[in-house]
Amino acid sequence: MDVRTVAVIGAGVSGVSSAIHLRNAGLEVTVFERGDVAGGVWVYDPRTALEPSYPAVLPSVGDSPAFDSFLECRDRKVRRDSPVDQDSFAAKRLPKSNHLEILHAPPGPCYQGLHNNVSTPEMKLRTHDWKPDTPDFVPHDVLATYIQDTAAANNILPLVSFRTRVTKVEKKEKKWEVSIAKLIDEDGEKEVQNAVQLFDAVVVASGHYHAPNIPDYPNLKAWKAAFPTRISHSKSYRSPAPFAGKNVLVIGAGVSSTDICRELGGVANKVWQSSRGGEYDLLPSMLPDNCTRIGAIAGFSPLTSTANLRHDDTLPGSVVLTSGDKITDIHHIILATGYHMSYPFLSHLHADNLLPSQASNTILVTTGQVTHNLHKDIFYIPDPTLAFIGVPYHVATFSLFEFQAMAVAEVFAGSADLPEEEEMREEYKERVERKGVGRKLHSLKDDEVPMANKNPWLYAGLASSFPNISRAEDNKTRICQPIPDPWDPPSTSPQPCKTFTKPTADDSSTTTLSETPIQDAPTNSILVFRYKDKIHAIESACPHQGYPMTRATLSDIEDFGIVLSTGITCPKHGWTFDLHTGEADVSRYKLGLYEVELRQSEDGDEQVWVRKKERKRIG
Repeated sequence: MDVRTVAVIGAGVSGVSSAIHLRNAGLEVTVFERGDVAGGVWVYDPRTALEPSYPAVLPSVGDSPAFDSFLECRDRKVRRDSPVDQDSFAAKRLPKSNHLEILHAPPGPCYQGLHNNVSTPEMKLRTHDWKPDTPDFVPHDVLATYIQDTAAANNILPLVSFRTRVTKVEKKEKKWEVSIAKLIDEDGEKEVQNAVQLFDAVVVASGHYHAPNIPDYPNLKAWKAAFPTRISHSKSYRSPAPFAGKNVLVIGAGVSSTDICRELGGVANKVWQSSRGGEYDLLPSMLPDNCTRIGAIAGFSPLTSTANLRHDDTLPGSVVLTSGDKITDIHHIILATGYHMSYPFLSHLHADNLLPSQASNTILVTTGQVTHNLHKDIFYIPDPTLAFIGVPYHVATFSLFEFQAMAVAEVFAGSADLPEEEEMREEYKERVERKGVGRKLHSLKDDEVPMANKNPWLYAGLASSFPNISRAEDNKTRICQPIPDPWDPPSTSPQPCKTFTKPTADDSSTTTLSETPIQDAPTNSILVFRYKDKIHAIESACPHQGYPMTRATLSDIEDFGIVLSTGITCPKHGWTFDLHTGEADVSRYKLGLYEVELRQSEDGDEQVWVRKKERKRIG
């Protein structure tokens, strides 16, 4: 897999995590985000998206078919030779629209009272800490800010093209063509301009809370047409205030539905929650006192009138349950019926007319229930340079999605391997046979993700014994200072790096490394040092000809002024190895790396433990 440039679609937690780890792996990353800020589903917008069709549009169309119709540009030929900037866009501009901003980036489902339901410690990212004293459960704005702060702290924002919607992604020869529509302000008016960029790989981190699933209940379409403001999808729900004193039917019994019912309980007159009795429905004991759990919906009765309703009038009809019972005197209906898996920019990989069981080996989406043909819910099996972050659910989302992003970064950077396509296909088939092709396919409830490094941890000393190596002004920092002479005063600073004898197979019970003087260190030693306040551990010999890396220099690996990683350069032949991946800049030789773990000691210092990195296999 030869990957250098990567497009990331979306700047929620999945996209931000992907960008950080891809960039840190030495890859060139561009993030496309159709909104104004990072944060994804946690960004609150008091506006709502245009109401979806009743029943829902096909998954291949996505969450805003009006935008596609407005653009009329899915197959338009635009420039293919330019980067994303003001001068690169196709000269032809698109028509104006009062709704253009909402069509271009429809507001998400975040409502005023939304909180996380997985504790913040379980959602912590490796790349950024929560602010001190952050509670376990916080409002949406705290979560959105955390994602935005993570992006800023890791210098990701310069890589993000905001207000940029991806309209098409298609493989042409060996490159992915990514077509975009960027919203700009021109003389006080909003314009959309198109462009195309080429990438070696694409990461889809767009989430799956965009395209509402509207069931095709009998007569629902007629009810919606007659009384459009009385029936809505939960994506448009913002607060319980408009429902004060009303009777509300909420269809669905998942997390969002139950949360909305609990909010409505404080203001509504009566609430019904309809449940199909699904495996993932929440318990009725979580509902407020004025909310009644009822059975599944069979359909809606024919309307007895379509005349305009007064504020306090109830809907002129009944909702029929599968039991035959009827619910009447309803003021409002909220469909908390979930969302389709939908990737409209990959519409050629959708097959809306097929059942999930009929999906071929190349189809991504059929009815919208699942994303087909993914290895580990991440890599598109026919072409793993297309990857997806954030598909699974029933997980600690932030931490799992970051784990997925790390796996993608290692595969794209060449630090980890995927099985052959046939082996990935067999594993996927076994999973489908075990879980089915419904929503359960992506549920990781009660699943474990075993990926263990079998190499032992080895103790290398206290962190305080590794002085920090400061960066030289010429960006060529010596890793080890010269050996002090015997007549040097005792206050002479110790050498900032240390070498340790590597345990042999016969020393399998050894847990403490034995330090060896640098001048006597054999070629198979472990070199440990601290640079820019981070401790590294590597093989002490250059993988080319065994030259001692104690004589090497350290430097920042930069791209347009952005520090991507740290490099170590062997002075014998001038090759630089990336300390994150071990990859060389001009050859296929790879430097041996060790993982480093800091453990708190009883005296308040930290212990340095290292173990040899395994070449990972994602499968």
